[in-house]
Amino acid sequence: MKKILYILGITLIATFGGANSARALITCPAGSHTFSGGTQASGYDMCIPDVGSSGPVSGSSGQSESGGQSGVTFTPSDKGTITPSGTTADTQVQGIALDTQVSSEVNRLYGTSIYAQAKALYDASVSVNNDDFNSVVNQVKNVDLATEDSLKRAYNIRAIERLNQVWNQIIALETAYAQELQQQVATPSVISPTTISPTAITPTPISPTPVSPTPIIPTEINPTGIKPTPINPTPVIAKYYSASDLKPGKTITAPADKPANIIRPDQSIYMRAGSIIKYIDQNVWQTVNGVFRFLEKTAIDGRYKIRTNGGAVVAVRGTQFIINETAATTTLTLFKGSLTAKSAKGNVSATLKEGQQLVISKGVLGKPAKFDATKLDSSWYANIPAGVNFTNASWEKTSTASNWSSDCTITAGQSTAAQTLTADEQVVVDYLNQKAIPIFRVHEIDSLVTPTKISAVREKTTFNNGTKVMSSIINGTLLYYSGDNAGKVWKVFQEKKLTSSMLQNAKNENIVYGIDQKSMAFDHWDKSGNTRTAVYKAVATKDGTDNLIQNALDSTAPSGPEMASVKVYVNEDTQQWIKTEASINYPTGKILMPLKRTCKYTYDTAKIKVPAKVKWVTSKAGIAEMQEIYNGVQ
Repeated sequence: MKKILYILGITLIATFGGANSARALITCPAGSHTFSGGTQASGYDMCIPDVGSSGPVSGSSGQSESGGQSGVTFTPSDKGTITPSGTTADTQVQGIALDTQVSSEVNRLYGTSIYAQAKALYDASVSVNNDDFNSVVNQVKNVDLATEDSLKRAYNIRAIERLNQVWNQIIALETAYAQELQQQVATPSVISPTTISPTAITPTPISPTPVSPTPIIPTEINPTGIKPTPINPTPVIAKYYSASDLKPGKTITAPADKPANIIRPDQSIYMRAGSIIKYIDQNVWQTVNGVFRFLEKTAIDGRYKIRTNGGAVVAVRGTQFIINETAATTTLTLFKGSLTAKSAKGNVSATLKEGQQLVISKGVLGKPAKFDATKLDSSWYANIPAGVNFTNASWEKTSTASNWSSDCTITAGQSTAAQTLTADEQVVVDYLNQKAIPIFRVHEIDSLVTPTKISAVREKTTFNNGTKVMSSIINGTLLYYSGDNAGKVWKVFQEKKLTSSMLQNAKNENIVYGIDQKSMAFDHWDKSGNTRTAVYKAVATKDGTDNLIQNALDSTAPSGPEMASVKVYVNEDTQQWIKTEASINYPTGKILMPLKRTCKYTYDTAKIKVPAKVKWVTSKAGIAEMQEIYNGVQ
């Protein structure tokens, strides 16, 4: 059984090599190991017996006077857990003591009915510690001594916390086991035996009937393809920072045992546990030590600058990259966009392209080279949930977008009976599910809103029986409109109150319209190539629910008894919504009809210009015709 803890003078020599001065090592006997999980130690006193698969080891036994099962009694251990504290060496000593305590207790339980459960708990924790240990082995390569010591101490603390959890679970098993044995103790009742006179039995000879076996022809089984259910990884708890936490000259240090995440509008920075970064000013950062993942969009002067120990890195808009910063070297790994690295010596610069990596050693630039993305460790940031700062930033950026296009499709799923149906009613349900066209409508919108002069909206709806289009442009107090599919016939009139109302609606009924912001809860990350999408679960408002129902069925359709459920998809790079999915099981009489609206969004794609040729109409005629066109689109 492997036990993984860092021990000065043993594990560091065996695993990291060269981290400490060499000393003579011995090989532990078979059936024992060091706390690093290996077999090399500085002395036999550091060799720990394994927990046996078929019984206790080193003379330990589940049968003991003080704690093991003796007759029908059992006494749980009175030892407690250990709180990790102090230096790396201190936590190593604490970890050794606790690991020995847990493994000894598992051996003590041999011969009891809870031995297998206790051993399984211990084995599971060792497996997790083993994986964690191997991960840290890779992390401490080519780092300075201070960073190395910090990573080792963080690992020891995590290992101790896992062993504490196992110890509490074992004590709970022992307590329940002791109570069970106590309940079995009872004073037996005196039983007077009844004398039985045996009756002589004359055996009857039996002639066995021969049995002819019936041949069995096995039935051929065609295996059914099984699709495994995806398992969502456990979210990693992180420390979150927002723009309000930053002041020029402030240094931010990620906790030793968990990563950190800094979110600003147009910028995200992930910091590996123990990493250190300094905020210089609005567009400049200084990486001090550690590993950082940057997602940069656009800065006030068009680019962000990151000062490193090996030079200055300039990140242009749309860049995604990783910086691995040590005392001697800086490694740049570029996933998207481009980077220009300028050395601290010789005023030499180099530009990286997507898929390239560059090392700056003591201020001297290396040459950009391709890297193998499959060998990069993304586990430290992959499962960090999108925090409230990212959620709020995405809502703000999406709700204030001034140029966007949407493409929404409303469909109906298979209707089901909410109550017992008559034969005629069942025919209606069958018709809906088998004959009726499942797509109600496709609704496309191009919206362009400028704060001072022009607001333009173009709506195009494709129904089962055709397509309707309405385009409107507000330019000052003038209102241009067209219901022509080709967009060649435009009319214009002047109406101050109507234009003001329409302009306000264009600003309010944006992409986030109809969704309850407070209900948004991060669910998971979707990943495609180098692009990640944050997926949220949310609830629609009453207006949003009614809008879905009435667009699918009829403008007079009543509200649903429940609010529609919504999924929101947010691009990590841009912090903007790219898709929403709203759904509801809508009751119509005795039938439940599933309705779903899927909308996809793009930005800076609306291109609507004030038409050069228009026909002037009166406001009365214009309003009446616009209302007719609008009703057709809706």
